[in-house]
Amino acid sequence: MSPEGMNLFVTKQGGLPSIPDTGFSADPSLAELTKYINDDRTVPFMDQLWPNPKVQQTMLSGIQQLFSGRSTPDKVLEAMDTDYKAGT
Repeated sequence: MSPEGMNLFVTKQGGLPSIPDTGFSADPSLAELTKYINDDRTVPFMDQLWPNPKVQQTMLSGIQQLFSGRSTPDKVLEAMDTDYKAGT
C-alpha cells in the first residue's frame, strides 16, 4: 500500500499506519502507543505469524471449551501445537 493509501485507511479506521514515516498525524489519544511504535517495541498479532488459519480456529474453539469446562489449557495448547506443526 502506498503511504497515501495507508494514511487514508488509518484515518477512516481510527488507527495508526504500519508503514513508518508516512507523514500521518496521529490522534492525540494514540500518543502513548505511537511512542512504542517509534521505539520499535511492538510486534504483530501472534496469529499473523502462524503457518495456517487452523491454529487460530483451534484456539478460539478451545477458549470456548475452557469457559464451558470441557477442556483444559494443556489440551487446548496441545491441539494448537498439532495444527501449528502441520504447517501450511
